[in-house]
Amino acid sequence: MAEGQDATRTGENKSFWATLPGIITALAALLTAIGGTATAITQCSGPESTSSADSSFVLEVGNPVPLAQPDSSATHEVRVRLQPASPGGSLDEVDYVTYQLPPSFGKPNVDIHDARDSFAITFGASGSFEIHAKVHLKDGESQEVPSEQISLPT
Repeated sequence: MAEGQDATRTGENKSFWATLPGIITALAALLTAIGGTATAITQCSGPESTSSADSSFVLEVGNPVPLAQPDSSATHEVRVRLQPASPGGSLDEVDYVTYQLPPSFGKPNVDIHDARDSFAITFGASGSFEIHAKVHLKDGESQEVPSEQISLPT
């Protein structure tokens, strides 16, 4: 450095964060942090209508009845119906229920519109499998119901 020159005028002692590239880097980091936080908050809160943890309904599996003429695909008759999750609850707001059976059942998705017996479905089955259901409400919303594991005696 030449004699008499001030170090601050030449920029030799100037911090990176005080330069234009440093300021731009700091702003980009701040915007990234704000965007990440906003994304995390919205992902965690998510839509309530599709959450099975907060479902207003549960599946009730009746006692399986052995078939008089069992075969390789069905040894028992199984009946599953929709019930309100809380005592005093109602099925009045339900339009229909889609039961999701394993693919081995041939027609895995079955819509039940009959509310007279709590949107019940009856089918022949054997072995162990999981049944899922989605409740379609009259207001157009839908709600996943917690699944039920069914294990039939052999």
